[in-house]
Amino acid sequence: MKIWLLIRHQYKEWHLNKLLYVFIGSIACLWIFCLFTGLNEYKAVAKTRQIAQHNDREQWLNQGDKHPHIAAHFGNFAFKPINVLSIFDKGIDAYSGTYIYLEAHRQNDFLLSPAQSSSSLIRFGELNVALLLQLLVPLLLIILSFNSIISERLSGTLTLIKVTGISGHQMVVAKILSPLMLALSTIVVLYAISFVLFYFSDIRFTSEDLVKTSLILIAYGCYYFIFLTVTISIATFSKTLKQSLIISLSVWIFACVVSPKLLANFSSAIYTLPSNTAFKEAVRNDIINGMDGHNTSDIRAKKFTADLLKKHKVDSTSQLPVNIEGLVMMEGEKYSSKVYNNHFDSLSNALQKQQNIFTYASFLNPLLSIKNLSIGLSNTDLSNEIAFRKDAEIYRMQFVQAMNEDMAKNSKEGDFNTYKTGKKLFSHIPDFAYKNADTLKVFKNHLLDFIALIFLMLVSVILIKITAQKI
Repeated sequence: MKIWLLIRHQYKEWHLNKLLYVFIGSIACLWIFCLFTGLNEYKAVAKTRQIAQHNDREQWLNQGDKHPHIAAHFGNFAFKPINVLSIFDKGIDAYSGTYIYLEAHRQNDFLLSPAQSSSSLIRFGELNVALLLQLLVPLLLIILSFNSIISERLSGTLTLIKVTGISGHQMVVAKILSPLMLALSTIVVLYAISFVLFYFSDIRFTSEDLVKTSLILIAYGCYYFIFLTVTISIATFSKTLKQSLIISLSVWIFACVVSPKLLANFSSAIYTLPSNTAFKEAVRNDIINGMDGHNTSDIRAKKFTADLLKKHKVDSTSQLPVNIEGLVMMEGEKYSSKVYNNHFDSLSNALQKQQNIFTYASFLNPLLSIKNLSIGLSNTDLSNEIAFRKDAEIYRMQFVQAMNEDMAKNSKEGDFNTYKTGKKLFSHIPDFAYKNADTLKVFKNHLLDFIALIFLMLVSVILIKITAQKI
């Protein structure tokens, strides 16, 4: 009851000096701007990808009669699905490509990265709802809270409050809950309005998206609680308002600006990644040392052919029940895919090790936890990127090998220029479909980030007790 009275008193003060309206108005205006730009981009991208995917499917089905291996070189496209929660947090989608061209013998790069068409300012972070909630809201909370406790001590009202029987613990908790409730209630309302707008704008979202959004809100509640606890503690132990403000802003600058950049440089130095050229060259060299799918006289192809002849107990490839050229194609494709997957796994492991540095550092800096959880629950994180790439490679192998298998079973050796297939075979290849990770999968991927946030919450509770003793 006493805590609630203190909270009401705090709101009256903010009402009188207009800080209440400045806080809500600032967040609302920035939210509207971020939502408007994010919504427009989402609609444009979703429409473009839908049309491109439809056109690609039509081109694949109607490419005309041709040899199946030539059809495999004609290829398909794998388009990354766009998630409705990316409107709030684009994560690494702002830097990665949007689709991959899939064809025989080659694993191509992502194409059309949004960052390619943006200014260099994007490296500082694109202004979106996530940036607003992670950086700007804590700054506004500092403005609301840096003078808590200390202003009442300087004005002499702190002694009068203590005389009424209000304990230091109740005072600290009230000073934390007041801005926390204000921030969370404002954000919840804005999220609710956003989803209502999505509904009337025919933007599809699922119950899974709502569950993920709820978890994001809980995570932000923990993040603000930790941030406010530190700010109130600084205000309690500071001797002047100026000192409180300077220290609080210094903590914000280090936690939200300096620390992430230092960690990025440190992780890159510890776990160095190969350049795109070096990666491709390493893959190419390993593939060259393997089986050439286009050359049945290749040394490894000869060994494969000899083993096959022995297995079927025949003297020549013409006596085999299948076309040896198609089988060599299939074996060559298996080898090149295996080489690529090995190199890609090595690259993914290095990227994950870099990411682990941020995860471990999140036990000291809650911003790192909330960033990881936000992009994870929005399906715009590194794990989602890697999973999409792997699914695309699996799909590439499936349709390429289906073409090679048709060549092996239905054509004869030497009739590469005469044998043709058509739409009946092509229609058996399903369209590429990728499903984003569900909530449970995201939870498993970011378990340490959840633990780090809970750990800092417990530390905050201890800090509250220490701060209460100072009052």
